[in-house]
Amino acid sequence: MPWILIAVDIDGLGWPAPGPGELENALSAVRRRMDDDSAASLALARFYDPAGKYGGRTFLDLKPSDPSDITTADLLSVTMLDVAASPLGVRRLLACGGPDDAKRRQVLAALQEVSTEVDITADLPKNVSAFEAAAVFYTQVKAALGKNPWVVASKLCARKRPVLIPVRDRVVVRELGLANHDFRSDWLVFRYLLQDADVLRGLDQAASRATAEHGTDLSRIPALRLLDTLIWMMRP
Repeated sequence: MPWILIAVDIDGLGWPAPGPGELENALSAVRRRMDDDSAASLALARFYDPAGKYGGRTFLDLKPSDPSDITTADLLSVTMLDVAASPLGVRRLLACGGPDDAKRRQVLAALQEVSTEVDITADLPKNVSAFEAAAVFYTQVKAALGKNPWVVASKLCARKRPVLIPVRDRVVVRELGLANHDFRSDWLVFRYLLQDADVLRGLDQAASRATAEHGTDLSRIPALRLLDTLIWMMRP
């Protein structure tokens, strides 16, 4: 039976759209995790518990966190998610020990064009420029980091714009069934998921239960971070 009535809103955004089957598979993967509200709330609580073994809280909160700069704190924060920039990438992003600061200037110029207010579900087409700027920023970071470090770039960019840029790594890509041929198409899958009322309701319920039953306050965690955390933590 052909896929029907499944589409992602990309009005005015000239990005490659994920197919209806990809969207449906991703939605099913998220809903399966939310079927067990107790397990979902525990997964979120564990990942963001500042007294626990996971680095979610430090990834979000490590200071300084300057929205217009890339700092040593940003590069340290991504190590909380089990990745690290290469020595060359560190030198380029911080302009330390390298022959020039061209890569750093390019990355910072791109970062400063990305809105801190627009989230991944923002209305289109009036926010097309914010999405395009985020894509340029990701591309510049990835280029600065060296040979195809797409996971590190994803996590660093997500740290800088946590309501707009999703965390993508091999686990998330696999569990959502993403094609992973073009990061923009993958981002649109996250947009589609967070436009689903059931997904938003499930995330809110899991976060509230994490606070009530496990004492982990998730009130300041963006929905996008709750979503990619849930996918990663509840892998088989």
